[in-house]
Amino acid sequence: MRRTVAVVGCGGMGFKHALNCRDIDGVQLISVCDVDSEKGTELSKITGATFYQDFEKMLAMEKLDALIITTPPIYRKEFIQKAVDKNINIFVEKPLSISKEIGKEFCDLVESKPIIHSVGFHLRYAPITDKVRNILDSHEVTQIRTVTATSYYIDMDMPRWFLQKRFSGGPLFEQSLHLLDLSRYLFGEIININGVGKHLLRSNRSFDIEEDLNSEDTIILNSEFANGILGVHSESCANLKFRWELEILGPTISILVDYANNTIIGSILDGDKIENVNINQLDADWHKIELDCFFKDISLRDNSTELKVRSDFFDAQRTVSLMTQASKSLRDKL
Repeated sequence: MRRTVAVVGCGGMGFKHALNCRDIDGVQLISVCDVDSEKGTELSKITGATFYQDFEKMLAMEKLDALIITTPPIYRKEFIQKAVDKNINIFVEKPLSISKEIGKEFCDLVESKPIIHSVGFHLRYAPITDKVRNILDSHEVTQIRTVTATSYYIDMDMPRWFLQKRFSGGPLFEQSLHLLDLSRYLFGEIININGVGKHLLRSNRSFDIEEDLNSEDTIILNSEFANGILGVHSESCANLKFRWELEILGPTISILVDYANNTIIGSILDGDKIENVNINQLDADWHKIELDCFFKDISLRDNSTELKVRSDFFDAQRTVSLMTQASKSLRDKL
């Protein structure tokens, strides 16, 4: 049985997920929706899916098993509400929301509904993450360091709304939450987080005023996990090159997981012998893997099989709450 799906939001991630839907067995992309007719028409031509500019019309015309939502976070409430009303399974691109209160509303909507809901934290599905989990089984961890770095404020090669806090939540919600959510997944809940953010590179750039690009370009966060691990996170939107890193330290482990290059390097203590770690993971489309898990769960929902989704709305809401706490700590220091 083929599962019918629609994509709402025909920007970069909408294109990505729509194209992946074509390559997943048992899935049929039947419609795409966007207020921007140019983007929607282009994606429709590429995929063969019907384009709708009106979301309600699409819901009335199409019988959907699943809805993929990739709009900016502040524009999702209507789509989630109406999909839930029709018992349509929902995949939302991260974050679930940039508001803890609205995120809770989404959780309340799906709580008693017989639907699969997933949020797109693709690092959880990366094969290299599974390798890290296997390594961690044998080692105590005392400290971690995470890095998210882009050239956003240098090259300006991203959608402008990424750097407009009212739309994206700023780099905390657009970039940092990837590695902080991954940290929660690997090491457990973070109970305290605080930091400082600065406007360094962009202070003399006129386009910031003209386009309301009001996000920090440099952020440092300190965190404490429930199990005692301490963490430091570095965020930069003014970096020479793209970096996503996780460094793991402990009495018997010192490794660097480089998600930009899909490698793990470092050392571990095995008995009384120090062994070098040098893993080059084969490329894989992590976004496709997470979508495949979402659709498999739709098929397996009525069976006793363990679900494959690694971040449902309730888990994603905990990351929203964490990022809200981090964002408040930045504002308190301004």
